[in-house]
Amino acid sequence: NLSFPIFTGAERFAQRRQASEQVSQLQFEYDSAAQRLEQLIRSRILITGASFAAIEQTRLAAEAAEKSLKVVQDSYAQGAATILDLLDAQNTALVSSELASNAIYDFIKELMTNWSLARLPAESARTKRKESPATGTTSGPARRA
Repeated sequence: NLSFPIFTGAERFAQRRQASEQVSQLQFEYDSAAQRLEQLIRSRILITGASFAAIEQTRLAAEAAEKSLKVVQDSYAQGAATILDLLDAQNTALVSSELASNAIYDFIKELMTNWSLARLPAESARTKRKESPATGTTSGPARRA
């Protein structure tokens, strides 16, 4: 059995080059994932901010619709408005009130979505630390007793 170190040296060089390419690929994937995560976080913040602003806007609209309804009710009582005017004002007040309630719901839904997304890395880390059933060892950081 005669071995030539020149062939093993070329094999080692090829293995190092392949490992270097794999590291470059993994770094690219990591950077891409970090960029997507940052984009997701920024968009979630903007959506949540818009939901919060909508609460105030829909509340103001509901108050205005309620005031309008009172004016139309008074006008109807005095004979200056028709039943259609009254029904229209009632419908507008009801829809505006529902939109104000939905705005609060949408904001809370956004907060809960953001909260659950923020918990994903922590849940992932806990899952990795759980004991591996095949080996009986832990795959995460060592735990203190």
